[in-house]
Amino acid sequence: MSKKSRKLGIGALVAVCFGFALSLSATAGGSCDQCWRTCEIEYAECMQVVGNEYTCGTTYRSCGISCGCEIP
Repeated sequence: MSKKSRKLGIGALVAVCFGFALSLSATAGGSCDQCWRTCEIEYAECMQVVGNEYTCGTTYRSCGISCGCEIP
């Protein structure tokens, strides 16, 4: 595996882990709107760090599902 691939993989993994942590903390609050806002913020941060729309979109969808609310 090349250094660039490894670096991107580590960044993606960090973004996914960070995303799950944020979504779980948002779910604990019980507010659907807040949970979705957290998911949107997480997506924007992921795009800044990773820059891969597929990876960040997958994380965003996972975050939204974990909110357990209707899609806004």
